[in-house]
Parts: sequence; C-alpha cells; structure tokens
Amino acid sequence: MQRTITFSSKIAILLLYFSLVMSAHSQEWQIEKSSGQTQISSRQLVENSEKQAEKEVKATTVVKASSASLLALLDDTANAPEWIDNCLEVKVLAGATSNTKIVRSTFAAPWPLQNRDMVIQSVTKVNADSIFIEVTDAGQQYPEQNNTVRMTHIRGLWTVTQLSQELVRISYQGSGNASGKVPTWLANKVLVDSTFSTFLRLNKIITEQSYQRGLITP
Repeated sequence: MQRTITFSSKIAILLLYFSLVMSAHSQEWQIEKSSGQTQISSRQLVENSEKQAEKEVKATTVVKASSASLLALLDDTANAPEWIDNCLEVKVLAGATSNTKIVRSTFAAPWPLQNRDMVIQSVTKVNADSIFIEVTDAGQQYPEQNNTVRMTHIRGLWTVTQLSQELVRISYQGSGNASGKVPTWLANKVLVDSTFSTFLRLNKIITEQSYQRGLITP
C-alpha cells in the first residue's frame, strides 16, 4: 500500500517520499507553491552531524475520493511512474499483502548524475475515517543497485482523512538525504518542485474509477 516518492526533471530524487524527522529542530513552515487545493510548504532543518536532511516538506491536497483511494493508488505499483515525478520503477520487496511493506523506488537523474533509489518500510494504520502510513528508511537491509545511488535517512508520514462523503484530505510530511555529490541548493529546489509535481498528478489520477473504493474500517 505504498511507495514513495521522486526527483524533478533536474535530478530525480523524490524526497516526496521522505519524512517526519521527529527529533530534528527546525524553522517555521514556509509556503513554497500552491495550485487549487494543493499546497507545498517547507522548512529548514537544523544541520546535524549525520546530515540527515537539509529541508523537510509538507504537501496537502483535497480531492473527491475515499480515504481508501490512496491505498489503492499506492498498491498499483505498475503505474507509479504515471504520477510520481521522475519515477522509473516501484517494486515491493516484502510484505505485498500485509500492512507492513518494504518498497524500493528508483528515480531518473540527468547526466552526469547517477539515478537514485530508496528502500523504505511503510506501516499502514487505520483509525476510524483516517489512514496513517508511516515511512522509515530500510536501505541498509538491501544491496544497492548498479549505477544507482542509495538515498538515506528517509522518513515520512502520509495522513489521509475523510472530510465528507465525497472529499478526502491527503497530506505527506517528510525528509531525506539525496546522498552523493548534489549541491544543497539544488537538492532543496528539486525536493520542493518534484513534490509539488507529484501531488498535482496524484490529485488527478486518484479520481480515476479504478482507485475509487469505499471507506475502510479499523
């Protein structure tokens, strides 16, 4: 029921797919981009010795769907490149039929940068009319792919809340480290741009009939 997120036309890295750094100190949220019901904010994370992330993003959209629609969309890994920015492939490595999954997502990057990938564990919890999907880094458990840089310190949280019979609010908050020799300013810019692009596409594709499902009860 998940995957996760991509790098924009400049340097594939969906740090949309990246996370709630619970222990990090950070500045106030700043709105970066908005269109209709979709809004992207970011905040600078205080630098730490592990260089876990430069920025954290928060994306929110409201769409006509059910709270279960996002689960249906995330389960459809074959179509992930249709909405996740610069995504080449999403593959479930373990737990395909359970609420806890291990997922690898691979993203394209322009020359001379190498493609990126991330391996995450996602845990889905259902609470009344809301769904929570917690994302944590699992990259150290699996070998790296050839000619691909493994992103690190991935953390994130999807929150899906049914607002009415027809409307659902979908939000994602996350951060991560692009790894490799990527300028901080570029990684931050792409993080915002790719997350925004991903959410705009999510807003449209999730309304397709194949993803429309009824409410899930705990």
